[in-house]
Amino acid sequence: TECPVGSAFVSPRLLETEYKNSPAIQCLDAAGSVPLGQCTMSDDGGLCTGHKSNCGGCFETDETCFEPNNAECTLEAKERNDGSIDFALFGLCVNPAYPKQGHCLWSRDECPSTDIWITPNSWLEIIQDVDDFCTCDKVVVGACRYGEHFVCAVSQDACDEGGIYIGAKALDDMEATRDCRLCDSLDL
Repeated sequence: TECPVGSAFVSPRLLETEYKNSPAIQCLDAAGSVPLGQCTMSDDGGLCTGHKSNCGGCFETDETCFEPNNAECTLEAKERNDGSIDFALFGLCVNPAYPKQGHCLWSRDECPSTDIWITPNSWLEIIQDVDDFCTCDKVVVGACRYGEHFVCAVSQDACDEGGIYIGAKALDDMEATRDCRLCDSLDL
């Protein structure tokens, strides 16, 4: 998502090195409570997610289809007033040659153009088991590479000067020792 007006982005690497003893470190320690975005088209049913490419309605309209920084949407699961549980969902990238395998990704930008991007709204109604959803614990993300050191990141925008962004699938292909996920676990 985007930084709210009046705030400035600080990379994960700077948070680790320059802000260890600052309240800002909570962005790494409590990332689950950072606001995400929300799909606003009726097709998407108010889906909480991190990037507009996860909103099915965004591909068919020029209207506003995604609201960044919605306080109602975070990575952490929240119980609604009606007893249902709300949590963020993400898209699935599938290689047509191996249709039973797929990668849950932060955004369509990480999915090769030869693969198929499947938005959550297209499978949400037919998949009943939450364990099969693309939740934050299944979303693989890329990393900023500084020499032999990797810092997990969702996009090039999170890299400091001198960092080289390696996308989620490329990082997986490298067999890097770092397993980069959007979150460690999702407690439902």
